[in-house]
Amino acid sequence: MLVLALMVVIAAIAWPAIKGPFESQRLRKSAEQLRAEFGKTRVRAMRSGTIQTFRFQVGAGNFASETWTASVEDVNSANTSGFGAIPGSAAAPTSREDVLPEGVVFHAAEVTLDARASKVSGGGGAGGGAAAGAWSDPIFFYPDGTASNTHVVLANGRGQAIIVTLRGLTGLTMSGELTSLEQLSK
Repeated sequence: MLVLALMVVIAAIAWPAIKGPFESQRLRKSAEQLRAEFGKTRVRAMRSGTIQTFRFQVGAGNFASETWTASVEDVNSANTSGFGAIPGSAAAPTSREDVLPEGVVFHAAEVTLDARASKVSGGGGAGGGAAAGAWSDPIFFYPDGTASNTHVVLANGRGQAIIVTLRGLTGLTMSGELTSLEQLSK
């Protein structure tokens, strides 16, 4: 009984030192999950011939990707630019929702909309200004394999962050190094 009590005390003392690396690894795993989701959404856009979007909930770990559905005016203005297909023309709308690992949230994003995205969405802003709990502006993935240029910041409860970058022209995604939210705000 004494040995068991001693093991519990040692585990309680060691837990904070062990917990940190687990949370850091969970943040890295979340960045890899986001990179994979970007890739899946890009491939779905190319295979279906439709514009796909990716959105996330600021301050939470929820995200979703779906087929872009637009009004007739948006479709006509998008097609007059010579890019993309008519949304919904090649396949039925698809939707996918998921969450990041526990303790990791979408902190912020910067989405640079190109001319096509501005015409299709009717907007021109970035996705970083959304309030906590609100869904971000869409990140667009086009049938030609291109996407919106995007930087997404993931964070955990320890104040650590990692940036996932999506290059619009190539669809290439990269994860940065772990850093602190404090460093990012400078």
